[in-house]
Amino acid sequence: MLRADALVRRSDNRRNLYSPRDVLRYQRTAIRQSVDLLAQGRMLVMFPEGYPNVDPTYSPKSDPEEFLRLKSGFVKIVSAAQRRANKTIPIIPAGFHYTRGTPWIAHLRFGAPIRSDNPRAKKDLVEQVESAVKKLSEST
Repeated sequence: MLRADALVRRSDNRRNLYSPRDVLRYQRTAIRQSVDLLAQGRMLVMFPEGYPNVDPTYSPKSDPEEFLRLKSGFVKIVSAAQRRANKTIPIIPAGFHYTRGTPWIAHLRFGAPIRSDNPRAKKDLVEQVESAVKKLSEST
């Protein structure tokens, strides 16, 4: 996924590989494909925080333990897929916790499905998923 903030001006004054128009085109394609997968009853993994801890180019995180607010795009994708499939699509929250070392070890935990039959409750759904992911990401 291309992100608009990845298009910062290069320090060497060379041209970026992608334009803002490219980013928009790729994002629209990704959203369309995501809705298609979910409407077909297939699984889709999304990272609504927007930045992995291991992003080699940029992350707004100042610390690997920092948790960014979830972006609401996943709710729009699920809502569109539910309308197309005419059924409720569950959201399975997942959380990562890392053990530092050589190599680092990633621990992945899955939570109970979260369902939303009300597409107007976007803010509540984002908060519910964010709370579940935070809890699942805590070390035990």
